[in-house]
Amino acid sequence: MRRRLYVLAKRYGSIYLYKRLKKKDPETANNIHPNDLRRIVRGLEILHLEGLPSSILKKNTIPLEDKFNVRIFGLTIERSRLYERLDRRVDEMFGQGIVEEVKALCKKRLSQTAKQALGYKEIKGYLDGRYSIEEAKRLLKRNTRRFAKRQLTWFRKDKRIRWVEMQENIEDTIKEILWNGQSSSQ
Repeated sequence: MRRRLYVLAKRYGSIYLYKRLKKKDPETANNIHPNDLRRIVRGLEILHLEGLPSSILKKNTIPLEDKFNVRIFGLTIERSRLYERLDRRVDEMFGQGIVEEVKALCKKRLSQTAKQALGYKEIKGYLDGRYSIEEAKRLLKRNTRRFAKRQLTWFRKDKRIRWVEMQENIEDTIKEILWNGQSSSQ
């Protein structure tokens, strides 16, 4: 089904599929940009597989919070420390063979989503000779920091999350989470 939808999109454009989705599930279509082919295809897939629009399925889903006493904690760390740790992790990835891993992935058929993964496109640029390995590393560090910033922005919008500052000692962080969990149930 997915392959067929992508073939139709290639032939007629994403707007064609978007109009089909809008006709069958206007509520879902209104929450998707007409050029967001991946989500349009997913909406049509759900409709085909489930026989119901995803907007209806979503309304009939019982939230986890209604079934269980859920507490969500987010760990936060001073931005400079976070970026330092991210940069160090990228250096480790290069030491552990990320270039060879991407080289092997380049020989496989990857989805568009997989090709957008952090590390893949930066290393691919190096492998294609567009820039040096040092530039690939710099780009990966920059893009990883940007991704982390976007994640924090996204999660900070969720009012259910209780933020806990990461301590140097992980046991202290765990104690803080446990203390927050107990105090919030009172």
